[in-house]
Amino acid sequence: MRISSRRLGEFLVARRVLSRDTLEEMLAREPSGGLSFSDLLVREGVVGEVDITAALASEVGVDFIDLTERSILPDAWAAVPEDLARAHLAVALERTAEGVLVALADPSDDVAIAEIETGLGVPVLPAVAMRADLSALIGQMYGGPAPDGEAAAPRVTLDELLLRVLAEGGSDLHLTVGSAPAMRVQGELRRIEGMAPLNGSDVRRLVLATWTRQQRERFLASGELSSSHAIPGHGRFRVSAFVQRDSVAAVLRLVPAAIPTFDELGLPEVVRSWSGFRRGLVLVCGQHASGTSTTLAALVDDINRTRACHILTIERPIEFLHRHAMAIVNQREVGEDTESVESGLAHALRQDPDVIVAGELSDVASLRIALRAAETGYLVIGSLRTTGAIQTIERVVDVFPVDQQQQVRVQLATTLRGLLVQQLVPAVDATLALAAEVLLPTTTVTEHLRSGDMANLSKALVGGISSGMSTMDQSLAALVGKGVVDQEVALDHAVEPAELRYLLSGG
Repeated sequence: MRISSRRLGEFLVARRVLSRDTLEEMLAREPSGGLSFSDLLVREGVVGEVDITAALASEVGVDFIDLTERSILPDAWAAVPEDLARAHLAVALERTAEGVLVALADPSDDVAIAEIETGLGVPVLPAVAMRADLSALIGQMYGGPAPDGEAAAPRVTLDELLLRVLAEGGSDLHLTVGSAPAMRVQGELRRIEGMAPLNGSDVRRLVLATWTRQQRERFLASGELSSSHAIPGHGRFRVSAFVQRDSVAAVLRLVPAAIPTFDELGLPEVVRSWSGFRRGLVLVCGQHASGTSTTLAALVDDINRTRACHILTIERPIEFLHRHAMAIVNQREVGEDTESVESGLAHALRQDPDVIVAGELSDVASLRIALRAAETGYLVIGSLRTTGAIQTIERVVDVFPVDQQQQVRVQLATTLRGLLVQQLVPAVDATLALAAEVLLPTTTVTEHLRSGDMANLSKALVGGISSGMSTMDQSLAALVGKGVVDQEVALDHAVEPAELRYLLSGG
């Protein structure tokens, strides 16, 4: 059947494989190209045939099944008799109350559907899938060659790309339309050699194939999703997928297989003691990619190995997997196990925890619950996306209504046990070094927290070295002094470069 070029293009934009500006460009080229709009898109490598097929299926009111994104339930595996599967390129996907969902190359073939219904003994719910994918799957189910001699063209898989990243010592994989897959190695972003630029269909296939149906639906509705992906025996990756220019993009970051120790992370000595607290509030802060999730995991791991208690985490997504040791560790993932951080925290208070870990306290509701829990006898460990200790305090207070801010200052003064702000800085040995700002609840700090005197709180932080506190610039100066970080690199990451120069000069 035919579908108007504009209608086809709008479907592909909604499917997140075609940007609107590319749509307008291709529509303008169509009249002079001598090809149909769909053929032009495929020939130019803008989208793949799979998404054209999905558009046509939608137009005729038939479900399209992308077999790279859809798993087959065990009770439906090879349910279609082999002779009918090969003759009609048909695969059963799922048994339902209404019948059996069957993917076919041609769902309008009434004769084929009637024969399959006779073979199955139940009604068939027809859907369409790519011929090459059906052919390959039938060969996998029943053995032997593809039924019509047509095999799916080899396509790189996400796991193959991730294994390439691991083999080259990379930390991140970037997938976006118009660029070959890229990896970050020792801080530098490099295109993967031998790979062609990805189109919208390529990126959608690579990313969405790792998710459940519910996750795909949430992503397509919201335009962003955080999840995790594991390659058994090799490692886990944090997946951050998003929509840019109407198309799918994603960054996948390697999560270390083992939880690093405090020494391996280079955390300040005073942070070790925080896992020994039985109540109160501990905050671990920093920008994205600053290692806060790893520090949280190290704190949880230390408590898990040394205390008989219940640790309940609320994470988005779960990155490090904790095994029960002395403690019982229950890990809940936002979007899968609980609706939100706020919801997870609210329910946590009824789940007999000793330690509550919140991956990100980003709104007033979750902060309110965290402060109340810390006040009432729980140890709460949380994180915020902030770049300084004073800024963190101001952020926590300022999100509350003005008439509640003094109460929040009192709660912070009463519950705060430690505040760490960290960043990862390129080191001279091509690794990353941790620079940290630490605020501790000394008597002076507590007084300034209670009164809201941020100027004197800042002075107390600067002058608190003897108590175990440090500013970010003091930490950077120490790294330079030890020969871990180059001076110019440290200056690039300084809060106040003039202050860092002063410290490096012996001040």
